[in-house]
Amino acid sequence: MEKIIRLFKEINWKTVLYWFVFMFLFNVILFPLVFTKEPITLSKVITGFVSWFIFGIIMSFISKPKGAAK
Repeated sequence: MEKIIRLFKEINWKTVLYWFVFMFLFNVILFPLVFTKEPITLSKVITGFVSWFIFGIIMSFISKPKGAAK
């Protein structure tokens, strides 16, 4: 349990927020409405919400400065 708490403390939440907000808005809302004219369904919104949030967490670990890696 302590490892999970430590892992969540190491997440750069600012990076997660950037990836989540911009990619979610573009790929889930803007792209289907403007380019494909597909309807936005609840399942697409939930899937996009979860997937871009998880991807944001992954990117926060990848984009860490080299000096921060232990």
